[in-house]
Amino acid sequence: MHMGTMADTTSVLPPAPRLISPGEAAERLGRTPATLRNWRWKGVGPAYVRFGNRAHYTEEAIARWIAAHETDPEANGADDA
Repeated sequence: MHMGTMADTTSVLPPAPRLISPGEAAERLGRTPATLRNWRWKGVGPAYVRFGNRAHYTEEAIARWIAAHETDPEANGADDA
């Protein structure tokens, strides 16, 4: 029995984001892995992905979180004195 032609199922997927461990994420943020674990429990901090019981962060999520917490002292009226 002829089922017709199959659609082309090959596609180019974007590269998977590089995952980093909580330890590496904590180091980049100047925090401890325990702080990141606490943040995950509280539902705060950078976005993360979970595979089973293991949490990982993407480099992009860490960069977005840092950018979201950036402040400009001049814009807030702070003096350097």
